[in-house]
This record gives sequence, structure tokens and C-alpha cells, in this order.
Amino acid sequence: MQTIIRLFHGVIAWICILLGIIGGSAVQNLTPAPLSGADSALLLDNPNRGFRMEVNMDVSTGLALWRENTPALETLHREYNLYASDKPMLSQVYFYLTDYLDRDLDETAFANMNRYFDELETLGIHAVLRFAYIWDDSSYEISLSQEPTQARILRHLEQLKPFLAEHRGQILVLQAGLLGPWGEWSSEFSKNIDEKAILYGLLDAAPGDMQVQVRYSYDKTENISVFDQSAYNRIGYHDDFLIDRLHFWNTAGDNIWTLRWLRMTLESANLLIDGESIWGAANGEFLESPYIDPLFMANRLSTHHFTSFSMTHNYKEDGDDKLSMQYWQEMPVTAKELQKNKLLVHPSWFKDAAGTTIERNWFDYIRDSLGYYLVVENAEVVPLKNNQLGVRLTLRNYGFAAPLGLNAPRLVLLDAAGKEVAAQTLCDPAALQPNKKLALNLKFADVPANARLAIALTAPDGTPARLANEITFEGGYNILGTLA
Repeated sequence: MQTIIRLFHGVIAWICILLGIIGGSAVQNLTPAPLSGADSALLLDNPNRGFRMEVNMDVSTGLALWRENTPALETLHREYNLYASDKPMLSQVYFYLTDYLDRDLDETAFANMNRYFDELETLGIHAVLRFAYIWDDSSYEISLSQEPTQARILRHLEQLKPFLAEHRGQILVLQAGLLGPWGEWSSEFSKNIDEKAILYGLLDAAPGDMQVQVRYSYDKTENISVFDQSAYNRIGYHDDFLIDRLHFWNTAGDNIWTLRWLRMTLESANLLIDGESIWGAANGEFLESPYIDPLFMANRLSTHHFTSFSMTHNYKEDGDDKLSMQYWQEMPVTAKELQKNKLLVHPSWFKDAAGTTIERNWFDYIRDSLGYYLVVENAEVVPLKNNQLGVRLTLRNYGFAAPLGLNAPRLVLLDAAGKEVAAQTLCDPAALQPNKKLALNLKFADVPANARLAIALTAPDGTPARLANEITFEGGYNILGTLA
């Protein structure tokens, strides 16, 4: 049966080619070569994916917490410079509302938050955003004194709704936050707060196309009915305490043979997933070796389709200790090892531009695989009758996750000045699942002479993304070539 299907597809393809010839021209192949591994760092400029930083601000003072009297913007630049060689495009941003437990957010709070987002925009960084109240966990009593009431939280969310709409383009995802120390929904706190009301308040405050991440899987299942699909499908996860084994502080717990784990595994394909490991200072207490096993970590990130992951943890922390990610940078990884463990990678990732095999390491593999890694594997154009153009296009994603932080990809025709003269949506971003081969057939009418065929990939704010191909990346477009 499979043979018959393949023969049928072959016949259809040849009919398309013959139609093109009858229309006046043969097939033009515009398939670009895959990007070589030596150039994979070019993809670090792609938005809404990859390793992220972590920063914070007290919105009443504009100061960073845990760094006495240091302006939050100064800390932002310190972190940005610390990770400059890693070219961060994302940061987890904590906005602490602690000083507003008994009052509305005022002009000062919004001025500080807007100023912070202006600086993020200048740096080209998008936010994994979280609002929280409790930051001091030095004692239960102190933490409890920073806990807000349900009415105050809902009022603040009402105030924050226009702010979130205004900055939609800069926000990859909103984390639930608000409850418990650092907004992690600890069961020790918020005992008099209706978590369901808070979660629905967050969904209402966030723009309708923005996902909200919860810390634990039961924060979703116990508060949002699966029958409320519009709400349920907007709840993603931030999975913390990722170490060299499963842990009960992980989002789906420490047992893969549970409904929690299965549910997260299935749902994560269509959700934005963020996460972090532990602070390096805790390695001696929780790890069985000096570093977190990168193979175990890569499998975790792949299984649950992580788009982003913290490099603030277990990498360039204060002190001289060598931490996990620094070990990863020295640990070679091979194509055979990845294949054996069913981890995706494009073969060209292990080659230079000349096709010579190069050595790669685990740090670079995880860095490049977080989120999307999109490759054009076929691009052919067939001129048809009446100045029409047929396009056959094949895309494949070699990353851990679908490009859910991007707009729908578009196939465009550009004139000589680089202006769009025609465009068609290729697919929903969720259709570009890892290792899925997406074959598309499209048609353009009234094609201008010397038009260029290109693919547009952009974040909601218009920041362009590059394909993992040896391609002209110009004006935010991935240009496949000029039509003959």
C-alpha cells in the first residue's frame, strides 16, 4: 500500500512538472543548502527561543532586589554584559509589587515598568514576564507579611491589563506568579486565596493570544477544566529544579508512569515551556557528580518541548566554581550519540561549510536546539500559464519545540526594491513540530518580472528569524532566490 501511495505522489509531481513545461518553463530549483554547524551561532539572533537570563525589579523603587540600592536597569546591563558572548534574546523578568499590598499601582510603578521595557527593547530582549509579591523568604512570618489579598491581586491584574496589551510584542509568555515566594504557588501560602480566580484573572489580563505558564501541572488541572478549551489550551508550564534525575519539585513530578507526566508530555507540543535547573551552590547537596548530566538534560528538554531555559542557573554565577554548563562546553557530543538517544539534529550541524566533520559540544547542542531550528529541505518553482507561479516547499524543524513564539510563517514575493508584492501564510506555527516534514504546494498569480521568493519568519513585534540554511538573510527575509 505504501508503495502505491509513493507511486501516486510521484505521478502527481510529474504532472505538475509537465504543466509547468506546457506553461512555458521547466522547474526552477531554489533549495538552499542547510546551514553548516560552523555557522550555527548565526541563529542565536533568532527571537523567542534559547537560553535566557533572569532579572528583577521592585516596581515602586526601580531597584533590583538582593543587590542593595542598585538600580534595576544597571543590573539588567550587568547581566546582559555577563552573557554577551551567549547573545541572549530572552530574559525572565520579575516585577515585584510588594509595596502595593494595600493600594493600587501608581504612576511610579508604571513609569518604572515602562522604562524597563524600553531598555529591554533597546537591547533586543523579549520577556518571560512574572509579577510577584513575596521576595523575602528568610522566615515564614516575613514571607507571610508580604502576601497580598485576593481582592488586591485581582485589582492589580485589572490595572495591568492595558500594560500587557501595550507590550504584547515584547512578551513571549506570562508566568502565573503572584502567589507564594517568588510567585511559585507554594502550598504553604495563599490558603485563603481562590487559585482558580487568580488563574482566570491572569488569562483575562493577558492578551488572548498570550499563554500563561504555571509552576506545577496540578495548578492547571485543578483550576481549569479541560472542557474549557479556550482557557485550558493557553496554560503552559515553567519547569524548575531540573537536575540529573527527576525530582518531586519538577512540574510533572518524579514519576514518568503517572497521568501528570503523560499529560505534560502530550500537551507540551502545543505549549510554551520554560525552565531552569538549580543554583550552582546547591550542586553538592542535590547532584551525584560535579555537574548535571547533559544527556539527561537534553532528553528532558526534548521530551517536554522546551522553548527557553535559564542560563542564570549553574553557569556564570558568582564565585570561581566550575558549574554544569561550563562542563558542558568541554564535553564533546557526536551524531552517533544523539541518534542512539533519539535526539534530533540536522547532519550539517556536525559539518563546516566545506563538509568536513567538526567537533561539537553539549552546551552548543542544547543552546541551538531549544525552541525551533527550521530548515528548508526543498524549494521548487514551476511557472504556469497566465503568469502564475506554482511553489513546492518542504520545511522541517530540528529543534525541541514548534515555533510557538513566532507569527505564522509566510511565503512572499519581493520586488527589486525589497517590497512585498504578494504573500501567503504557510501554516500555523504549531504545525512545525519537531522532525515533522511539512510539504506545501502554493500558487501565486500575476507574478512580476525578476521577483524574489522569500520566507518571512517574525516574532509578534516584527523581530525577524533566520532559517537554518545557507541563505541570503536581508531586510528580515529569508531569500530563496530570484525567479527565472
